[in-house]
Amino acid sequence: MFRRQRRIKVSVVVPAYNEEENIDKLLAEFDKTFRERRLPAEVIMVNDGSTDKTGEKIAAAIRRYRFVRQVRNRVRMGLTKALIKGFAAADGDILVFYPADLQFHPRDVPRMVTAIDNGADMICGRKVGRYGKRLVSLFYNCLTRLLFPRLKVSDMNSVKAFRREVYNDFPTLREGWHRYLAVFAVARGYLVREIPVTLYRRHSGKSKFSGKGRILKGLTDLIAIKFQVSVLGDPMHLFGKISLLLFLGGLIAAAIAFYYRFVLGEGYRPILYIIMLFGISGLITFVMGIILETLVYLRDSLTEVRDKNEQLAGEIDRLTNLISKQKGGSETTATTHSNHQRPERKARRKRTPRRNGDKTGATQLEIRPLPASPTEKQDET
Repeated sequence: MFRRQRRIKVSVVVPAYNEEENIDKLLAEFDKTFRERRLPAEVIMVNDGSTDKTGEKIAAAIRRYRFVRQVRNRVRMGLTKALIKGFAAADGDILVFYPADLQFHPRDVPRMVTAIDNGADMICGRKVGRYGKRLVSLFYNCLTRLLFPRLKVSDMNSVKAFRREVYNDFPTLREGWHRYLAVFAVARGYLVREIPVTLYRRHSGKSKFSGKGRILKGLTDLIAIKFQVSVLGDPMHLFGKISLLLFLGGLIAAAIAFYYRFVLGEGYRPILYIIMLFGISGLITFVMGIILETLVYLRDSLTEVRDKNEQLAGEIDRLTNLISKQKGGSETTATTHSNHQRPERKARRKRTPRRNGDKTGATQLEIRPLPASPTEKQDET
């Protein structure tokens, strides 16, 4: 995989599993949209272990279009992991999640990008059109808004676009958590908005998201997300309250036992068991809160170290580019200076005659006899 030299503003990540009949039309529509809007963008096709000709179609598209790149998984890893791998390879400042089934038209991408340019941090699409799983989707969306009141998005399972810093602020995503990216963004204080997008019938192939097991999986994911966002944000806020309530219940039970034993003169063993239950439960809850608080502290520390490493890497890149520019300027100056000196050297060479007929240009010394002294002249006379 290589990096483009041109500036990329938008990276559209398209996970694809056995979508060979949709690839050509999808990328042709992206090409038309990018050219009409003059949008500096790229499309990263994530071939998630396809067993048909999806990989061949993507390879042919790479030869045809400059904006297409491919990331390949040898086996199917799932939609969430495919997205993570695609986002990791992206160069754009704005990241977009788009499916490969052509149920959403690529012309909606510039509209989402414009909404982000106008101040939003994340844009979620609200499906407009016939949707086969409308009842199940309505149930999940209502339950999500009930658990997360700050979220003002009515459709969680649709196309999304967001700034790169929003994605960098997400926690580690598990399979299926891509549906709740808006929840994570709102929990971190980002501005999330929603725009309508037209939903079309699948162009070809069959849906990869079907089955009754997904209903139970969605419920458990929703509970896990609620725990991740609410509890792990401040563990002792919840576990501390629960442990205090349990200790308070144990004290009430102890007071009742004291009254029975020393006032009425009767013993009531079940109250003793209740005291033990409340006391042990409160202690366990308190210890769990401390452990989670420590884990959250370590997580935040690692996040801070990662952010500092990214800042340091950015500074190193900036200094490297600066040094390269300075070296380039010095080499240009040296080359210019050398070019100015070359004519003088050539002129000197022309003014210096060759000696003794040397064709090779090597300097040879001509030996001449010394002039005779006056004494020698007299002797000759």
